[in-house]
Amino acid sequence: MRAKVTSAVPLSPDEAKRIAERLAQGRQTQVIVETAVDAALLGGVVAQVGSLVYDGSVRSQLEELRRAMKQ
Repeated sequence: MRAKVTSAVPLSPDEAKRIAERLAQGRQTQVIVETAVDAALLGGVVAQVGSLVYDGSVRSQLEELRRAMKQ
């Protein structure tokens, strides 16, 4: 299974391997990570595996905080 992982800075091969291992947990298949860089994320990563998206970016966390403060 392929996963697209986008980060704010380039990932080292070791970081990409650890992310692949975490994404493979609970699945009965190997996950191959394709990396991309998007400086707009500010930090963290966004991983897409099939139709699932795991958003651990600083940008999304700041957006959540802003929404919570407006309520």
